[in-house]
Amino acid sequence: MKDRAETLAKMAPHFVADVEMLSEAEGGKTRAAHPGWGCPCMLAPEAMVAHDAWPLLGEEVLSPGDTRRLGFVCIAEEAAAILRNSDVFYLWEGRLVGQARPARDDDRPLYCLLDAVRDADRDIADEAAKVLRMYLERACTNGDVRWWEELGFELDLSAALQRRVDVVSLKDLFIGPKELARFVWAVFKQASVGDSQSHRFAFILKRAGSIDGLERAVVDYLQRNWKRDEATTTEFVYMLWNDQDLCAVYKQIAAEADSQQLRDLAQSKLAFWNSVVAVDAELAAHLDEIIREDKSEDEWSEIEADDWFQSKHYCGGYSADERAFVFSFYRNDGQELWFQFPLSKVTEARRSDAHIFEARLAEK
Repeated sequence: MKDRAETLAKMAPHFVADVEMLSEAEGGKTRAAHPGWGCPCMLAPEAMVAHDAWPLLGEEVLSPGDTRRLGFVCIAEEAAAILRNSDVFYLWEGRLVGQARPARDDDRPLYCLLDAVRDADRDIADEAAKVLRMYLERACTNGDVRWWEELGFELDLSAALQRRVDVVSLKDLFIGPKELARFVWAVFKQASVGDSQSHRFAFILKRAGSIDGLERAVVDYLQRNWKRDEATTTEFVYMLWNDQDLCAVYKQIAAEADSQQLRDLAQSKLAFWNSVVAVDAELAAHLDEIIREDKSEDEWSEIEADDWFQSKHYCGGYSADERAFVFSFYRNDGQELWFQFPLSKVTEARRSDAHIFEARLAEK
């Protein structure tokens, strides 16, 4: 039992349910259930088929007559789906000892799932990522707007997490995990094929933190599907940041969209990205090289070369006349932009999360 309890303490719940244990007088258990306890669960007291499930008790016991909201785990995903989607299921231990009602959508599902993660010693970030993954799977499965809106209650979620670790926002907790990023991208692509609130999904996840891969998936979606839903496109265009790759799409939207609002928005975005270059990973590598060289302006002037730095989208070097690094940026749509910056700005630009340089379209 002890080994099982330790194993369960490391697991995220498949679902959350309100449990009502029968009292001993009602024919329930004669002693408390301790961490590690599980039992067969049936959809009806007289059912012939049962599914094994374990309530996540943390460090507490579950006594006869108790009423608690608990997370449950199952060995089989099929069993978890059956019990989670039932109105009520019954706990069996040679006889009926209790019943449980799975939490419904309007019972604030994500908050309940996080609240079921009780053990402060476990890796809370890993467990919460598992919970978020389960939550997103359900959201994409049923497309209910209440599931999407739930993730927007950031203050409630932060309060649930702060009781266990010093995490003040979802971004602090979720940004970076590569496995989660791959999942988000895959699920978004699946959601964007149908009518499952893909724009809400992307927009609310953006609030939860800049999850790697999501913005790239949104860009791909817009390039293929902007004509299908102008409302979705409008939300995406407002939301995106590193969207130089969409300049060709913005040009098309500005000319062809039915909505004047969307045409104006696309035109303003196009004008913006024709006048700036954002520091992306490729440009950041060139900035890192400048920092590693650790040269003064005079030293750079002595070795000036206009093609010192070369990569797929960038070509540049130091100009003694300009007393600055001068670069060309070649966008994926074929447009060339010119920009420059002094040595004094390199470290600042590299440290910033979203630095942009003023630019202008190359002269033909």
